[in-house]
Amino acid sequence: VAKKQVFERQYGSLVFANALLLPQIIGTNAKRHYYSYYKVFLFVLLLACSTNQHPPPPSMHLLLVGNEARADEMRRKLSSANPAIEYHSMPIFRHETIAATHHRYDIIIDLSFDSYPDALAAYNLPDKPVLVSAVCHSLAAAVAELDRPLCCQLIGINALPTFIDRPLWEISLPDPSPQYRQAAQQLFNRLQIDYRLIDDRVGMATPRVVSMIINEAYYLLQERGAAANDIDAALKLGVNYPYGPFEWAEKIGIANIAQTLEAVYHDTHDERYKICPLLKKAALVGQ
Repeated sequence: VAKKQVFERQYGSLVFANALLLPQIIGTNAKRHYYSYYKVFLFVLLLACSTNQHPPPPSMHLLLVGNEARADEMRRKLSSANPAIEYHSMPIFRHETIAATHHRYDIIIDLSFDSYPDALAAYNLPDKPVLVSAVCHSLAAAVAELDRPLCCQLIGINALPTFIDRPLWEISLPDPSPQYRQAAQQLFNRLQIDYRLIDDRVGMATPRVVSMIINEAYYLLQERGAAANDIDAALKLGVNYPYGPFEWAEKIGIANIAQTLEAVYHDTHDERYKICPLLKKAALVGQ
């Protein structure tokens, strides 16, 4: 009776009634083994209850600053290996919001840093990992504009659309010291992201090359050397590119291509990166 009362308080009288019916269901020969079956039933019930627990707490809190399309691509990339990350979004950078809430986030990722490099002043928090899109600005130049020494863990990434959700990232660092490299490695191991370290320079590596190819394709189209569809087909079939230059420009965003070319040309004055007038016009009209 005492066991029945304890059981009823914990699991309800209905479950206890089912336990009492168990010997009758399986036959009279099993009645002498009632307590054995009762223990098995109780064990299975407790096992089922133990699995019905709350999900584990987030492994880290991550702030994504920038437009929602890039933020969605970043979530896809990180969530595949880190399902316990809790994401917080800020579509438009706000200095006062960062100042008031930065303590809530383990990592800050700014996907619009190329357009607002002065945001680094708000992110310069002691030992805070800060990943920024550093395609159009070198990290060294951004750090030089600060009014105090760099104290956050600043890392540059290629955050152009279609380049985020890829197996391999390219990153840059403002400090090439072994200690800074080791800290970056530990962070990316935590995020489970493979990466290659490149020089801290405007255009990084892949954006610089892809933008130059797209620019040359626009020059060819401007001079009526071939149609856009034919140029796309030639590069996909001839050199096994995943997209043709015009397809790539549409996926990345023609405005992003124009911004990258202008930044690289301003930095290098290399004629290869001088933006084609047709491409510039397409970026201005949003085509």
